[in-house]
Amino acid sequence: MRKARRIFEVGKKYGRLTLIENTNIKRTTGYVWKCLCDCGNITYVPTSQIGTNSKSCGCYGMETHRTHNESNTRLYNIWCLMKARCYRKTNSSYNNYGGRGITVCVEWKNSYESFREWALKNGYKENLSIDRIDVNGNYCPENCRWADNSTQVNNRRPYGKIPITGIIQMKNGIYLGQVTVNGKRIRCGSSKDLETVIKKRNAYIKKHNLPNKLSEVIE
Repeated sequence: MRKARRIFEVGKKYGRLTLIENTNIKRTTGYVWKCLCDCGNITYVPTSQIGTNSKSCGCYGMETHRTHNESNTRLYNIWCLMKARCYRKTNSSYNNYGGRGITVCVEWKNSYESFREWALKNGYKENLSIDRIDVNGNYCPENCRWADNSTQVNNRRPYGKIPITGIIQMKNGIYLGQVTVNGKRIRCGSSKDLETVIKKRNAYIKKHNLPNKLSEVIE
């Protein structure tokens, strides 16, 4: 019985590899696809090897040989997610990290052991998370620390405090309007233009007849 033909599409994932682009380069083993590995490396793989012989850029094999036996630990997961935020465009947090040019230093990107050594020497605990001191800086020893949730929240506050009720400015310069209803924070407009957000927030409050204070309109 003839095997069903496999269909390859941009964004599909096989093992650690996410398909980025069909290069239209044809080899005897099939067309070559440009792939992004979970570790952040770019690799090129023929269709016949995708998901079969090739499930990573080669990093999986190296990690297996290293036998650190920590693939299921919290610290190893933190390392993987850190790289995914910076290099995997399909990651939900990519726009706030890799999309803003934030990277992982070569020492950590290529070696879990180096990252682990730094972590254990610099206060890693199970209840702490990795935090960048400069939110615009990269993941590297001189810009990272282990922090609890409250410390991280304070470090994520928007750059510009806007002295207008219900309006904040995000790291990317976007203004955000919000209201709190029954303890739940609701977003009700965002824009690079402050006056536009003020009008959107006020319109939302009026439309839903909320008791929240209106934002003052810029004169």
